[in-house]
Amino acid sequence: MKKTGEPHAECVQKILLSTTLGIQMRLNRHIVGAIALMLATGGAGAQPADPLRTSVEQAVNSNPEVTARFNAYRASLDAVDVARAGFLPRLDLSANVGRNTDRITTRSPETENLNRREAGLTLTQLLWDGMGTKNDVSRAGHDRLARYFELLDVTEQTALEAARAHFDVQRYRRLVQLAEDNYVQHRYAYLQIQSRVRAGVGRGVDLEQAAARVALAESNLTTEVANLHDVLARYQRVVGIPAPKNLPTISMLKSGLPATPTEAMNTAVRQSAAISAERCGESAWKPACPACSVGNTSDRSSPPTTPGYVMTSGMMKCSRSMSVTATLE
Repeated sequence: MKKTGEPHAECVQKILLSTTLGIQMRLNRHIVGAIALMLATGGAGAQPADPLRTSVEQAVNSNPEVTARFNAYRASLDAVDVARAGFLPRLDLSANVGRNTDRITTRSPETENLNRREAGLTLTQLLWDGMGTKNDVSRAGHDRLARYFELLDVTEQTALEAARAHFDVQRYRRLVQLAEDNYVQHRYAYLQIQSRVRAGVGRGVDLEQAAARVALAESNLTTEVANLHDVLARYQRVVGIPAPKNLPTISMLKSGLPATPTEAMNTAVRQSAAISAERCGESAWKPACPACSVGNTSDRSSPPTTPGYVMTSGMMKCSRSMSVTATLE
């Protein structure tokens, strides 16, 4: 093949110009526009430092699943306070009023009636409930830890998806660039062979082979562009915003990696938030001591009938109350 002294950029421009003038070329207008845009924006400025951190923070802040888990954790904090309220005294205020009518006419005096108006205060203090309240507080505490680790788990998963989408955008953009360069090179070679064939110094079979390679390069470019669109859509779904036009290259992760697969597995099991959440959820419903199952009626046909005790959540409960009732005349 005869060599030419034209720079590579000028060759690319001539290829694009000849395409617009009607030279036989099957590349559609969208791909031509993508190549022209790549050539025009090759020297764009760099993005702010640490774009991966920005993407992860944006994904965590905008992810609805993270918000839901965070609200569940806040609710578990209040549940602990509700369980601890069982140790505190309880003061109930009650009031009632009623009017009765009858046909009795023998009262003395006749103005006497059975109408009533009264109000009362009842102070109740828990003395012993078979450690039910204590176990409820312990259960709520373990449930709070479970909600906390679930929040960590969904946060880590969201951060992982954001980082994966970030790297995929970089990777597929690079693949598109390589596919574009591959197409340009094959198109340039095709034009050179075509000129040789027209001059009568080349073979037609070489031209057909070059045309087949151009078609394959065009197909690969179309595939990579479609993959890039899918990745950009996934990035916007995970992060919540469109991917920046220019993402600086991030160095590969090398520090902090386990040396062996066994060490990696042990570290994953030990530091997994999902496993910690399951353990805390299991501990929340595991009996803390033998006394917890003294009054449990799950395996009995009838509850205990010991005088002075009432059943509350399967536990024998003992309480003392003091009531004050005032009748309003």
